[in-house]
Amino acid sequence: MSLVDTHNLSLFGLDLTRVGALIRLGWSQLLWGDQAGLCARFYPPANLVNAQVSTADTQHAGIFRVDPDAASVVAVGVADDELLVRVLELPEQAEVYLHEAVGLEVSSSSPFPPEETVHGHKVIGRDSGLLTLVIALTSKLAVERSLSSAELGDKSPNEQPEVWAMTLSHGPVLLNGFGEAERRGQYLASIKRRLGLIALLWVSLIGLLWLPAWYTEGRAEVLQAAFDDVSFEARKANALREQLETQRSLLDGAQAFGSERTPYRFWLHELARLTPDSVYLSRVEFDGDEASLSGLAINAADYLGLLAESEQFESLEAPSAFTRERTTGREKFTIEVALKRAPDDA
Repeated sequence: MSLVDTHNLSLFGLDLTRVGALIRLGWSQLLWGDQAGLCARFYPPANLVNAQVSTADTQHAGIFRVDPDAASVVAVGVADDELLVRVLELPEQAEVYLHEAVGLEVSSSSPFPPEETVHGHKVIGRDSGLLTLVIALTSKLAVERSLSSAELGDKSPNEQPEVWAMTLSHGPVLLNGFGEAERRGQYLASIKRRLGLIALLWVSLIGLLWLPAWYTEGRAEVLQAAFDDVSFEARKANALREQLETQRSLLDGAQAFGSERTPYRFWLHELARLTPDSVYLSRVEFDGDEASLSGLAINAADYLGLLAESEQFESLEAPSAFTRERTTGREKFTIEVALKRAPDDA
């Protein structure tokens, strides 16, 4: 026994066959139903001949729209006295099995052999959950008589016309199996063209809406690249400025150090120039702008006066009295001086 039922597909308890039938039904109602309006608006007209009814009785919309001037397809009418008309009521839920129900009704009601039976149906009402449809039956012989008596003009023998059952009580009903595929193909092609146009317009609209965003994004990328370049150059300039500031700080420090440094060489030369041969300096000690001189002189007071007369010093001071050494006969001295500002070229 097979574990898979290929005639009744289901998924998690859901009848997939019925779901597919419901999808096909919805699509059929969209394309052919009166409520959607597509068929009434876009179905191409036909040129009805041999209708045996007045022109006013043939003014229908959709599949049964008649316009001899705009029509490219001929429809031949079968008179009501050649027809067997049945009205069938079904629950609306059974519409998914409409073709099966119609086929069963035709097989049970037709007085003609199955191979000679021609039929068609159309929905004429939906009310209180009931679906009302009319079924028109006739024989191929009756259709052939209507075709042979119709004035088809310059219609090619290879181009089969449509056949309509012209019922008096329910209007025309399209009989299946003749030239209905011609207009049906034109209608579907028209719907496809319009859907393509709508898709093109939608894509164009999306493109137009996206274009400013694309331009803005591109502009933002350009500005970002320019900003990155400027930032990079600014960082380089900032690094160079910091380097210059560092060099300037070092230069200022060097200048400050040079300006604060006591020119000892200059003062040593000055002291050597001012000190006579009779004076011996045993120690010279500098402390900033001050100096301490120690040594021996024949006359320390004369040496102190000599330094004062040179006007090279801010002040002169002997912190202790001069004393004479017995061994050398010279006076021992210590003199503290405050140095003046040395010349710039010192």
